Amino acid sequence: MSGQIINLGGFTEVFGTVAIDVVIEGSLNIEAQGDLNGDGFVDLLITGNTFPPDDQVGGRQGAILFGDGQGGFTLAEGDRPNSEHSRESFFADFNGDGILDIFISDHGYDTDPFPGFTNQLLLGTGTGFIDVSDRLPQDGDFSHNSAVGDIDGDGDLDIIVANAGTSAGGPGPYALINDGEANFTQTTSVLPSDYVDGIVDGVNFQTFGVDLQDLNDDGLPDLVIGASGFENSVESRIYWNEGGSFSSDNFTSLPTLDTGVVGGAMEVTDIQFGDFDGDGNLDIIMTGALRDGGTLFGRGIQYLSGDGNGNFTDESLERFGASVVATSEGQAGDLTLVDINDDGFIDLTPAGIFFEQDNPAIYVNDGAGFFTTIFASEIRGNTEGGAEGFFGTVGIIDNGSIRFINAFMLDGQLVFNELVSNEVITISPGGGNDNDTVVGTSEGDLTLARDGDDFILASEGADTLNGGDGLDTASYANAEQAVAVSFASIEGSQGLAEGDVFVSVENLLGSDFDDTLAGDDNSNGIDGAAGNDTIRGALGNDTLSGGRGSDSLDGGEGDDVLFGGTQADRLDGGAGNDSLLGGNGNDTVGGGSGSDTLSGSIGDDSLNGGSQGDRLFGDSGADTLNGGGGSDRVDYLIGDDAILVDLETGEATGGFADGDVLISIESLFGGKGDDTLRALEAGSRLNGAGGDDIVTGRSGDDLLAGGNGNDVVTGGAGDDLMNGNRGDDTLDGGAGDDTLRGSAGSDTFIFSEGTGDDIVLDFRANDLLDLSNTTTDFTTLADVQAAATETEAGLLIDLGGGDSVLLANATLASLADDNLVL
Repeated sequence: MSGQIINLGGFTEVFGTVAIDVVIEGSLNIEAQGDLNGDGFVDLLITGNTFPPDDQVGGRQGAILFGDGQGGFTLAEGDRPNSEHSRESFFADFNGDGILDIFISDHGYDTDPFPGFTNQLLLGTGTGFIDVSDRLPQDGDFSHNSAVGDIDGDGDLDIIVANAGTSAGGPGPYALINDGEANFTQTTSVLPSDYVDGIVDGVNFQTFGVDLQDLNDDGLPDLVIGASGFENSVESRIYWNEGGSFSSDNFTSLPTLDTGVVGGAMEVTDIQFGDFDGDGNLDIIMTGALRDGGTLFGRGIQYLSGDGNGNFTDESLERFGASVVATSEGQAGDLTLVDINDDGFIDLTPAGIFFEQDNPAIYVNDGAGFFTTIFASEIRGNTEGGAEGFFGTVGIIDNGSIRFINAFMLDGQLVFNELVSNEVITISPGGGNDNDTVVGTSEGDLTLARDGDDFILASEGADTLNGGDGLDTASYANAEQAVAVSFASIEGSQGLAEGDVFVSVENLLGSDFDDTLAGDDNSNGIDGAAGNDTIRGALGNDTLSGGRGSDSLDGGEGDDVLFGGTQADRLDGGAGNDSLLGGNGNDTVGGGSGSDTLSGSIGDDSLNGGSQGDRLFGDSGADTLNGGGGSDRVDYLIGDDAILVDLETGEATGGFADGDVLISIESLFGGKGDDTLRALEAGSRLNGAGGDDIVTGRSGDDLLAGGNGNDVVTGGAGDDLMNGNRGDDTLDGGAGDDTLRGSAGSDTFIFSEGTGDDIVLDFRANDLLDLSNTTTDFTTLADVQAAATETEAGLLIDLGGGDSVLLANATLASLADDNLVL
């Protein structure tokens, strides 16, 4: 099967088998990935591991591989990893020299008496690594997890080791405090004492999962400790950082996962943070083993939705469905956050090694935090000769595209190859009723795949490719020159496709050359692969991907999804409500007719929404964002930096907005930073999203929202609708008859001379009413009450000069001195 490609949506077009001569002892574990040498390509940390019943050997040699972005790797110079059973690993600059270093936590030989093993510290030189593990504690740790962060706020990275201890009396959890030069001091004094002692709420507590993350925006990382699955299981907790240490008395309990088993609990082994649902707030995803006391009965995954204020709600069942609890599967391992299908959303993949019985899962995010689960058994990779017997995944950057590969040791070589079908290859005239890979011959074949979702690899000759029932794919990946293919007609077909006829084939994969590919009236999936391709979808709701090269994509009619790929591409959605992503390069993206979603991604892109109301994301680069006709919206939701965008003057600076040109944009959403947003004179919709924002309307009737954070929201001369949203906000309607809502937090409502007849929808006891600049010179609470009238709608206050404010559902008794600024 090696070398065959199977279409799994975003998992197509993967490079061929790559083999590297390198000695890796024991079982292979792809432990971590990232750009270690600063060349822009993904590098790999691979450890060798010992698993029972193999004999304990006192360490296995691994490797650090520098990637070239094309699927090739070279061995880094200097010292190499040495591990017995590696767990969480980190790439971080521990000595402040600007070069990434590596910390590997190791729990040692995983059977009684659990002797433990030393963790490892490798300092980067730019071309390789130096082992300085003698700077770490030399006792045998039982480290299932670790976390990195600046615990004491002194500017360098410290480490927390989630040490579960050993039955032979090994150490418990501890912190490693960094002096800034990667010299570490071991201490437990900064950790919660009950966590260190291993007795929490009166029951034994073994720590397997920890992480550090600033959850209250005070600049210091807080400590999240995952639940233990033993002895009635204490819940997961957030211990709040108190100036460089954590106290047993200062914590917030997190919701527990319902395992569906009385007495059962999840033993958390990995904790990941991210804005998985795109609302601007950090969420938490935890994985772990399911235990009933000491008995393992499956694995689980938990989704905790954050509100931005340190509060989390369990939404596991809604987000993952039935795959939240898998009682029939093996143990859970760590997760890696990666954009699997290059759609801009955070997906989850298994990290490290898994055996076949564990059946690890990939979780694909739809962008709103709802995940589709794909088990390894559905996309089993090649493990020739049972070399390792596991399914390994790793994201490889190939000119900007993220792809999945399988990795295993075979005949002394580290082998990478693409995802392959788990079915037997069937030679024409046809496959069975399962999901087949069908390969033609050099003759003129009738290639019949029959039922199932089939993959048909084209060959020489004028062939009839019949996919039968199911969702079928015709592939020209093995062509040696460009092909021209149209599902609708054989006229104009060229190269390997010349004379080919398609029956019941819905998807198409091109070659590595400059192809011309076209769909038919059905909903087609077309991937150009490499080369400068021209792709047209025709009718139907099509999914078009340019792949590598400078491509031209046209969705035609229907609600289409277009991906440009790795270089400068041209995308045209055509008719329908389309979703378009330019990808890398300076792309030209046009929505056409319909209400479209356009994203430029990396590069200086030109986006034009078209004739109706569209949504535009410029992302990185100096982009031109033209909404065209209709009411159009530009989003900077994924940005962390402060931005300034003025829709009237065209000024755009900071973060992802820097250098952008906005044309015919009526609606604007900020990002996670402290943003300044200004409306059109004709009226706009503005939303600050995350951060402490300044949101300002102009002469028109504006819809203004602060979003999360402590925002300043100011209207203009029009009749504005204003909402502070979360946080302690300041709202000033300005001239016009405005409607104001503070929402959560302690809000301040400002009214001045000439502000018109305004309404406050949710004035509460913790809010302020600023009347210091009204026409009437109020000096006391009694003055305000004298000017107020109780009505069925609420408390109406005459501000003088023809101005008034109605406090909806309020009474005279609702006002107190503490509510007034006079």
